[in-house]
Amino acid sequence: MALNVQDFHDLVRLLEQRPEWRAEPRRLVLTDELLALPAVVRELAEAQQHTEERLGRLEEGQARLTAAIASLTEAQQRTEMRIDRLEQQVHALVEAQQRTEQEMRALAEAQRRTEEHLDRVETRLERVEQHVGDLRGNDRERRYREHADAYFGRLLRRVRLVLAAEIDDLLEEGLATEVLDEDTFEEVRWADVIVRGRRLGEDQDTYLVVEVSVTIDAGDVEQATQRAALLGRLRPTLAVVAGDRLTSEAAARGVWQVLDGWAEAPRSSA
Repeated sequence: MALNVQDFHDLVRLLEQRPEWRAEPRRLVLTDELLALPAVVRELAEAQQHTEERLGRLEEGQARLTAAIASLTEAQQRTEMRIDRLEQQVHALVEAQQRTEQEMRALAEAQRRTEEHLDRVETRLERVEQHVGDLRGNDRERRYREHADAYFGRLLRRVRLVLAAEIDDLLEEGLATEVLDEDTFEEVRWADVIVRGRRLGEDQDTYLVVEVSVTIDAGDVEQATQRAALLGRLRPTLAVVAGDRLTSEAAARGVWQVLDGWAEAPRSSA
């Protein structure tokens, strides 16, 4: 059946009045692709919405990342500043250490010079002390020679100093009789003081071989004993030490002692 224009207008008016009838004419008029287009558009709209949501989340993540990077950058700057300060402090410490080492070297050098100076001073003091000791010893030897009768009067009567010439005559007698040799001859001559006199109840002189020292030690006792023994080969002889004080070791050696002008008998022998 043929349709005219009026029929078409009537159909359009009818479809406007009855919307539920539009689907079938639409299906007949439109292609499947056009019919599916609204669904595709909805899917695209949903996809776009999802995309926008993801973009929103990405933007938020990017913002957080940017903030984190900014925070890290700021922290890095602070770290670099701290490192710069630390480097400056380390540099200052290194310079201070170098100055300290230089000062220590200077102090060590000064200490070395001071020690050398002290060594020289000590050496000079030792020489001075030795010189003073020699002077004091010489003074005491002189006193014992000049006042032999007073110092040794408890040991002998009619005490007199034996001079060098008399000693030589006596020692030459020892050489002649071969009681002494050249070495022992010289050893006796090194005695500080030699005096002679009579012991109570005896009819011949006894000789005293005296070693004089401010502080009498075992060495002085040994010398007095040795030299007295040599002279004792020729005449009756006693070993005597004289001075201001006596060490305990020297006191135990058993010889006559004249301390500060007072004579004391040996502890272990008469």
